[in-house]
Amino acid sequence: MDKHILIVDDEQDVLDLIENQLTSTGYKVQRAMNGVQALGKLKGASFDLILIDIVMPDMDGFALFKELKKTDATAEIPVLVLSARGKMQDTFLAMGANGFISKPFDPNQLLEQVNASLGIAGGESDGTSTVEPEKKKPAVTVAPSEPKITEGDQKKILIVGESQKVMGKMQKLLEEKGCFVAQCAEGKEVLAHYSREPSDVLIVEVIMKGVLVHEMIRRLRKQPNFGDRPIILFSCLDKDNLDGESVPQRTLKIENARTICVEAGATLSTGGFEADKFIPMIEEYLSAK
Repeated sequence: MDKHILIVDDEQDVLDLIENQLTSTGYKVQRAMNGVQALGKLKGASFDLILIDIVMPDMDGFALFKELKKTDATAEIPVLVLSARGKMQDTFLAMGANGFISKPFDPNQLLEQVNASLGIAGGESDGTSTVEPEKKKPAVTVAPSEPKITEGDQKKILIVGESQKVMGKMQKLLEEKGCFVAQCAEGKEVLAHYSREPSDVLIVEVIMKGVLVHEMIRRLRKQPNFGDRPIILFSCLDKDNLDGESVPQRTLKIENARTICVEAGATLSTGGFEADKFIPMIEEYLSAK
């Protein structure tokens, strides 16, 4: 079997387990213990599939996944995400991951998902494992024709953050979709807003001065009238306003904040704002009843 797979995980036992399972089936395997090592491997070899853990030192799974998608040479390589953080599944699938495998996993079920991702017979899942079968297309797609939104169906969106320029662009895109949009620059106002007339969707910046965004999310999830309303995260890296931090330091701070917010109950992380990808990534939350 002439397929080459890269495994990226900082746990030696996990690397050993996956490598033994894959090589015994005939796959060629290389391994890396963080994102930096993985990018180095990718410079010297081509791979048919990449398995990525999320929490790793030096460069975590979030940062590595984004780097892979930036480069033509790696953007089309199928990626399976491995993690015990099941709440992050929707985030990675929306970003374009081909599948999410929850830890701990059954090695045989992992092999089935690897086979399925590579289009090899025998890779169909029976739907009973923790492996979530996904095709190469992202989970969030834009329908070829968009239904008209009536006044009664109009989604109310609240955008919370400090990056006014980005928020303005978001508002314009959402209003073009027929949504009613409000902005809020104070995190403390959000709880009051949801106690009065709650919006259907909350879009919030992962880092704001004087606000623990993850704590705000936890409190919202505990409010009876908030329910399971979508909470969508976004980030903005302003290189001219880093408050004394370097770009790598701020990037790591954003990634850590994003992870904590997802664990606190956020529904989806869109990463850094990109105008052409923003609506497709959140489309399902704009049309859901």
